[in-house]
Amino acid sequence: MALTRVTKHIIHGSLLVQFKYVENTGDFDLNSSQSTYTEVNSKNIVMTPQYADSILEDSTSMSVKLNNATDNVHDEISVALFVNGTNEYEKTSILGARPYGDAHSHTGGRNDRTAPTRRHSHIRNTAAAAGFTHAFTPASTNAQDQDIRVKNNATRNIRVRDFFFISKEISIGLATSGSLN
Repeated sequence: MALTRVTKHIIHGSLLVQFKYVENTGDFDLNSSQSTYTEVNSKNIVMTPQYADSILEDSTSMSVKLNNATDNVHDEISVALFVNGTNEYEKTSILGARPYGDAHSHTGGRNDRTAPTRRHSHIRNTAAAAGFTHAFTPASTNAQDQDIRVKNNATRNIRVRDFFFISKEISIGLATSGSLN
């Protein structure tokens, strides 16, 4: 019987290794403007990857609401993913609405659409859905402390509700080897 040489074979694919999630059952209020991000209700996920070449895929969803009745609001809320205290990914300009067009300096003329009621940029108590999915490779098996943070560019209060955050470790390569004697 002749000997047959068997070589190492690599099988590439994806495998969900682990996942963790947190959610906020109530509301989280951020009072007034912040120049820095504030963690949503101390809800974080500590994920220790089992493989150094894994991908961590994070998804979050929530609604954000302005908690005031002030006209001419140009608030822009930002949501960010922080990993080990460093800003990994952010989504900006949430709510930055101008519902009746940009502010303008004069009215009148043949095509004046604002006279006699000059309505521009008046919004109150507006809410919007916010969220994102972001994947990154930590390139180590060290613990990754992940959290979602929010901030508002204006000096007004915001409310976060229906907050959900999930982190998944996905292995990108599975290696197997074998031999026949």
